[in-house]
Amino acid sequence: MKKDRKKYDNQIAIELKESLKEAVAEMAKKPSGFIVDPVRDFTRRRKLDMETLINLILSMKGGSISKELYTYFGGDVETATSSAFVQQRAKIRAEAFDYLFRKFNDASSHLDTNNYDGYRLLAVDASDINIAKNPESDTYLVKSDYNQFQLNAVYDVLNKTYFDALVQPAPKEHEIRAAISMVVRSEFRDKAILIADRGYECFGLYEHIHRTDNLDYLIRVKNKGSTRHADVRLGHCCFI
Repeated sequence: MKKDRKKYDNQIAIELKESLKEAVAEMAKKPSGFIVDPVRDFTRRRKLDMETLINLILSMKGGSISKELYTYFGGDVETATSSAFVQQRAKIRAEAFDYLFRKFNDASSHLDTNNYDGYRLLAVDASDINIAKNPESDTYLVKSDYNQFQLNAVYDVLNKTYFDALVQPAPKEHEIRAAISMVVRSEFRDKAILIADRGYECFGLYEHIHRTDNLDYLIRVKNKGSTRHADVRLGHCCFI
């Protein structure tokens, strides 16, 4: 039984990998919407073409660029340089990875079959991600003197997959607005419950969920005197 399960899991992993590779290949064939300069970028044959570059980025494990390049190309002495990688990477727009994320989710959504009494359980939360210091970037926090993103994610608890994600520069982070944006732009084909901790209590978010088909919510609030509920009357929790 365990062998059969392992064989099934391996087959699913192979199918998922192929779906991802196909999505990347499709983007590389029609790159104009995903690169900075469609006229010049990725028009010449290079070791790091668009398809190779995206697959390389997806395979990275946190090592130095030179080590990741060496590993990806199997120790080839003709491996592309770190400088070449940085130059090529700068040609790809961030929207390319957002598109790839959604394309991959669409291709694999049929595997998300676990539910609770017919409902998908979707948890929303945010995490801070520190990056290299750059005072010229919109991610720079002046008081803290470092750069940071906020990753807002909706996670399918039972299927252990990410349903949606939205990245904000830390100086402009707003968890509730991010949650509202993800609710508004998503399609909930199956009945789902959005679960959130304190900090997401807001009538604006509740109302957007009320207007969304197949979506209910379970959001933790303070027993007394929720400031979030007071804020909405002052216009701090707006609709979009």
